[in-house]
Amino acid sequence: MIHPDVYAQLSAYAEAIENGQTNPLAAYTELYRFSDLIEAMLDKVKEQAIEERRKYGKEEVIKNGYKIELTNGRKLWYYGHSKRWNELNDSRKMYEELMQKATFGAQIADAETGEMVERAELKFAADSIRLIEVK
Repeated sequence: MIHPDVYAQLSAYAEAIENGQTNPLAAYTELYRFSDLIEAMLDKVKEQAIEERRKYGKEEVIKNGYKIELTNGRKLWYYGHSKRWNELNDSRKMYEELMQKATFGAQIADAETGEMVERAELKFAADSIRLIEVK
């Protein structure tokens, strides 16, 4: 079990960040490093946790305030072996490139239909921070 002091220290750290007593960039990098450690630990224990959960069968299992259920993996469809799918996918990619060019002012007609190619919509995802470890 994780020592209660760890929770208390993390709570105090979060408060120090909120109150401006800790530089948010320094805090972000420290928490990022901590999240890598937690992620690695979760990866190591995941298979053991799955096997342990299987022992309970359909019985409800609650630990540390979490109901723990075992679910099947999601379906993954693969199409790459299909020649026709690859042809269609290549055509889609080429058309997307035409739409991108049209976005920046090019007047382009579809070679098959003669219709003018519509502009693609350019959107941006939320800003984020990238960390590059310096040694």
